[in-house]
Amino acid sequence: MRGKIIRLLAIVSVLAALVPASMAGASEDGSETGSEAGEVQGVVEALPGTTNLVGDWLVSGVTVHVTTATEIDDLAAVAVGATVEVEGVWEADGSITAHEVEVSEDAEDDDYGEMKLEGPVDALPPTPDLVGDWVVSGVTVHVTTETEIETEHGSIAVGSAVEVEGLAEADGSITAHRIETKDPEDIDEHEAVLLGTVGSFPSGDLVGKWRVSRHVVRVAPDTTIRRARLLDRGASVRVVGTLRANGTIRATRVAVRAG
Repeated sequence: MRGKIIRLLAIVSVLAALVPASMAGASEDGSETGSEAGEVQGVVEALPGTTNLVGDWLVSGVTVHVTTATEIDDLAAVAVGATVEVEGVWEADGSITAHEVEVSEDAEDDDYGEMKLEGPVDALPPTPDLVGDWVVSGVTVHVTTETEIETEHGSIAVGSAVEVEGLAEADGSITAHRIETKDPEDIDEHEAVLLGTVGSFPSGDLVGKWRVSRHVVRVAPDTTIRRARLLDRGASVRVVGTLRANGTIRATRVAVRAG
């Protein structure tokens, strides 16, 4: 009997040695504990509506799972547009579960989603101070009491040529920080300039749909791309093209910004 037990223990030892390392790293509930460590650096594009920010974030196109165990170095500085560095473990679906989040640049210090648009004024709100929604080259422009309006080159009226600078909204509209009247001969009608962060882009020849700061950017074979060697998810870019009413930009030029 003693000899049978010894032989049985020997068999068990051999079988244990043959168990794959991946199985050895699994927890009792079947979940893996040896996930690959990963890092993400980029711009916050969306946040959950919780007071402690626990939930799913979107950082330069990557879903980041923030839990009660995640360490956030400066919770008050976290906002859409802030630049963050995330350390955690990659999940099978391409998301990352964060162990630590560090804010490297406040939203106010970044030019995330800044848009410039030139064109004629198509419509104005019926308010004496012009606060409300304008339409410029077919694009809705939100003018607030904080918007600076300069009229050096003529008064504001339907048909006036203007340059709009502001925040590009996801629906294709612009919340204006500044509007300036221009000489009609000095504007490039319908041209838009977007400064933003790359969330995703096609591989290969880079032709197709990009996502830059919540906007879809269409890159064609004849689009000029400068410093393409620096292109990566989270890179800062300057996109020049035509802004359509649905928020899509048809790019004529894209410049990847160094540093």
